Amino acid sequence: NTLTFDLGDSVYDFTTDYIYNNSPESLQPVYNAMSKIGYDAITLGNHDFDYGYDYIVQQLDASGLMNKCVLSNVYSAVKGKSVFGVENKIMSVKVGILGETVPSLSSKEEKLKGKLVTEDILENAKKQAAALKKQGADIVIALAHSGFGTNNPKKKAGDMAYMLTTVDDIDM
Repeated sequence: NTLTFDLGDSVYDFTTDYIYNNSPESLQPVYNAMSKIGYDAITLGNHDFDYGYDYIVQQLDASGLMNKCVLSNVYSAVKGKSVFGVENKIMSVKVGILGETVPSLSSKEEKLKGKLVTEDILENAKKQAAALKKQGADIVIALAHSGFGTNNPKKKAGDMAYMLTTVDDIDM
C-alpha cells in the first residue's frame, strides 16, 4: 500500500559531469539504481536538463524509466505534445499523478529553444489536475520539483510548491 516517487535533479553533481564527459553512452548509476527500486512515477528537475534533451531521453530509455516519467508542463516546441511518457497518469488505485518542474529548465549552456517550451507550473497544474479528476482519479498527487515560494509568485516562477496547495483538485 505504498507509492514511490522521485521529484528530480537525479543527475546533478561532479560524478554526473564526469560520466557525461567521459562516457556519455553509459547509464548514470543513479538511474540504474532507480530502475531497480521500482518507482511508481518520477518527474524531472531543472538540473536533469543540464546535459541536454537527447541525453535525458537516452538515460530514461536505457534505464526503463521513460514509462515512469510524468512531466506535465514540458512540451515539444514542434509538436506541442508532452515528450516524457504521458502528460498524466491514472494508476489502478485511481490515483492521478501530474509532474511539474522549474519552467526555466536548465542553467547550463545548452540552448533548448526550438526543442522544448514550458508552461507556468500553477496554470498547468490546475489544468492537469482538473483533467485527472474528470478522468476518474479519486486522489491527485502533484510531483513538483519546486521551491516553496509565496502566495504571490511571479509568472513562470520556479518556487510554486505553496501555491500548489491552493489548487482544489490537488490532494497531495
